[in-house]
Amino acid sequence: MIYVNRNKVDPPRVLVIEGGLGYQETQKVIAHFSNPVTAKLPFKDFLAYKNEEVKNLLFIIFNQKCAYCETRFAAAYTGDIDHFRPKGKVVEKLPGKKKGTNINKVLSKNGYYWMAAKWDNLVLSCKDCNSARRHKLPDNSEIVIGKQEQFPLIDETYRIKQPDVGELESEESARLIVNPCTEDPEKFFEYDEGMGVIKERQGLTDKALLKARKSIDVYALHRSELCDERKRMTNAILERIESCDSILQLYNRLSSIDQDRPENKQMIQNERNKLVQLVQSDQMYAGLARQIIGKYFKLKFNLDIRDFIK
Repeated sequence: MIYVNRNKVDPPRVLVIEGGLGYQETQKVIAHFSNPVTAKLPFKDFLAYKNEEVKNLLFIIFNQKCAYCETRFAAAYTGDIDHFRPKGKVVEKLPGKKKGTNINKVLSKNGYYWMAAKWDNLVLSCKDCNSARRHKLPDNSEIVIGKQEQFPLIDETYRIKQPDVGELESEESARLIVNPCTEDPEKFFEYDEGMGVIKERQGLTDKALLKARKSIDVYALHRSELCDERKRMTNAILERIESCDSILQLYNRLSSIDQDRPENKQMIQNERNKLVQLVQSDQMYAGLARQIIGKYFKLKFNLDIRDFIK
């Protein structure tokens, strides 16, 4: 998971202009749950977030990748629009009686219904991160994991259940999953490069450690299939590094005069550029690539890989 800058596009007009579809829907759903006659009934007209303009802009922002696991899926399907704060009920997944199963404890019956058409609450996700599915973990155990209706807080007393009660800032302080659009996920996670497993970064505070662990679980970032893909990416990166090393060794054997020749300097630059390409935000598993290539750049060139991220 990496930081995603939402500000590289203007918000979709359909959601943000006063009187537009998003505005109308928000007023309608607030009225629905404010009316004692309809408050106990589900609201079924959440449509604004499905608008084509919204989906197209999310594709641009998230580079056709899942915001959580960084897998590119556009060639197979168009992805899911996830409500970071669920538009319907909010649940906590608890272990079921049968091993590997869960039961849902309802924390908020109607969820964050007033945020269903809020642009900053919409994220592009793959089905495996966004849906509750049975997955095998690296230890060969199986469990139903995935975000779906989850939005864990450190304390339920912070939960906002109505649009006019409290400010989101207070709830934000209790949020227990990483938001890739408001904070840098790379400060929370690191990777076992040999196994492709994501884990909590060393040296975190107790609160940050809890958020990292909960995020891995809620987003199903430790599912075996995803770990396998990260391992394949690791191997591809290491092959690029080995190629760069070979060229670097040849370069270091040259005389100082030959090292100063433009064509030889360009040879090294070309190999570095191939590695730099892998850490860009539009690449799959860029967080993993930044960890591996970052260490290599520091060791071989005394360079900070983050200086090369556009």
